Amino acid sequence: MSSHRFSAVSRSCRAASSCFLAVAALAACGGGADDAAAPAATTAAFDGIPVRPTFHMAPAQLDEPADAEAGGAPQRFGIAPSLADLATARLTPARLAAAQRARVAAAGGQAAAAIAAAVYTPAQVRAAYGLPPLPAAGVALSLADAAGLGAGQTIYLLDAHDHPNAFADLARFSAKFGLPACASVALSPTASLPLAQAAPGCTFSVAYTDSRGALLKAAPAYDADWIAEIALDVEWAHAIAPLARLVLIEVASDNSNQLLGGVALANRMGPGVVSMSFGAPEGAWVRATDATFGATGMSYVAAAGDGGAQVLWPAVSPRVLAVGGTSLQWNGTDTRREAAWVGSGGGVSAVEPLPAWQAGVAVPGVGAPGMRTVADVAFNADPLTGEYVALTPRGSATTWNSYGGTSIGAPQWAGLVAVANARRAAAGKAPLGDFHAALYHAIAGSLVPHAAAFADIVDGRDGACASCAAAAGYDTVTGWGTPNAGVLLDALAGDAGDPPPPAVAPVVPVNHAPLLAAGMVAVPPGVALRLALNGVDPDGDALTYTMTGAPRGLTLSGAGVLGWARTVRGRYVLRVVVRDSHGLAGAPATIVLNVSN
Repeated sequence: MSSHRFSAVSRSCRAASSCFLAVAALAACGGGADDAAAPAATTAAFDGIPVRPTFHMAPAQLDEPADAEAGGAPQRFGIAPSLADLATARLTPARLAAAQRARVAAAGGQAAAAIAAAVYTPAQVRAAYGLPPLPAAGVALSLADAAGLGAGQTIYLLDAHDHPNAFADLARFSAKFGLPACASVALSPTASLPLAQAAPGCTFSVAYTDSRGALLKAAPAYDADWIAEIALDVEWAHAIAPLARLVLIEVASDNSNQLLGGVALANRMGPGVVSMSFGAPEGAWVRATDATFGATGMSYVAAAGDGGAQVLWPAVSPRVLAVGGTSLQWNGTDTRREAAWVGSGGGVSAVEPLPAWQAGVAVPGVGAPGMRTVADVAFNADPLTGEYVALTPRGSATTWNSYGGTSIGAPQWAGLVAVANARRAAAGKAPLGDFHAALYHAIAGSLVPHAAAFADIVDGRDGACASCAAAAGYDTVTGWGTPNAGVLLDALAGDAGDPPPPAVAPVVPVNHAPLLAAGMVAVPPGVALRLALNGVDPDGDALTYTMTGAPRGLTLSGAGVLGWARTVRGRYVLRVVVRDSHGLAGAPATIVLNVSN
């Protein structure tokens, strides 16, 4: 797969990831190698970084799928030779149609398929990853069944610009594939926050905001590229958690500061999962944003990137679940097979310190890194093993195409977290929040039965670097792997998903210093002296004594007995130190010995 030009890596950056370090352009799903140069990352702390979407679409126009497709093998399609080198990043139906007209004409009408591809429905993705089948329309659900579909939970889909047909596309998608319909609920700019508890069924709302995280009245500007990103985010979060409340947060412009304002608004709206299908090459500025991803009861999920081996923000933040990408092969019955997708982001951060929960996790080709590594997990992301998306551009007909990118994996992981939270709520448990510690140490780590909750991806790579290959256990391309959803959700909903108990410092016994009182002793000259010094140790330890300032002939035994065979006239100032069996010394005591008549 990596030899085809329609992979996620643009031709200008195919050989090196340095393109992503030299350009500070944010990119939805990561990547952005074929974008125009953007302002340098050093401006990030002041003006933000420009943002552009780089979702991926297979270069083939698809027929509308059959209604309520129940499962079975995915729809197969082919890529024409004339389109085999067409870049999939930010490819839209309009650009594809234009390329088809131009290239097929230039090739003398050639249209035979050269590359085999496949596209999956929600029912097929759910079956492949171990989620329960969608309920039939009109079937009464138990509380447990409703929780298994994300009822009562909120997923925030964060995007730039406006897609005026987002709800209509969601309705078409739901009707086509037998998903529960969502009700549209208007969100007033004067709405009281946090939001009320989500209703049992799916609702869909749109919120407009700015860099301050304030609710605005007016929708942002329309953008023909961002509408595809918005459509796939909304539709595939719904496919995984079909009874969760969906809140689409649209920010006013393509800017990282604007997107942080969107996160801040989600934090104010109340507990839920924030899905972020965009990324920017990391820089020193990213650590200043980490606190935004720290609200109580909130989980944050982000695409790890679509331009091959690289580290992107916000996925690199230690409170964000970074989602890498795979190429999915599934025939409708057998266990799915996956390999790392060539476009998947991932790597070792140069900015974020190593989180405590990632300590001791070896990275193939690197060993034990001293910094945060991404990805954490993975999901299907290859547009040639893609997923259906309904998209209706303004003033145009609805199209159905095969979309991919780690962009499409992030909202699906957000859906999984929402389902886990619904099940936790049904059991009286708190939402997951930041569950990295549970993921790395109780669910997927090397000391737990890894294969039960995850499919370990061991084939494929996203670059030529030493750590760019998928490998057994953890790797930077696919993290711990892709979810075996049934087992994973049981773990997240149960005790394994609970935050670890707060660290309790071991009780260290306090060792008290021994005591010896100062004093004065008077004896006549020319007599034998034997005097015990009675030190006291509060802990009952055995004591030893040492002395300075003694005249010739005067001794002090280790047991604290002064001895002199024949006293000699004089006044002697002795300094005695007593120590316990641990070597702890008490304050020196002054003993005055007067030898006189």
